[in-house]
Amino acid sequence: MLDLDRYVNNSIEVKIAGEIYDILEPTLAVNMEVNRIEEDLTEENLFEKRVDVAKLFLDHNRQGKIFSKKEITAIPFEGITQLLAEISTMRTKAENDPN
Repeated sequence: MLDLDRYVNNSIEVKIAGEIYDILEPTLAVNMEVNRIEEDLTEENLFEKRVDVAKLFLDHNRQGKIFSKKEITAIPFEGITQLLAEISTMRTKAENDPN
């Protein structure tokens, strides 16, 4: 049986400013929004686009927390890079795992 709830409920814990949030696996809608954000990605707007994608991913959490861009830009670049890598791993796993 293909259990889609396994994907809907899949999350990773992320600690930000002492609080732990369950960041959910990106939905198709979230992935489509990532594609829209990145369609005009250039070297000049790389940081802005990374902030936009990080916000989109972080806002997709079980707790319902909506992060401000100010909160996200306070995270070191390496932290944002690691967050995006972890979420990308979740996306890749979903694409390669039939259940």
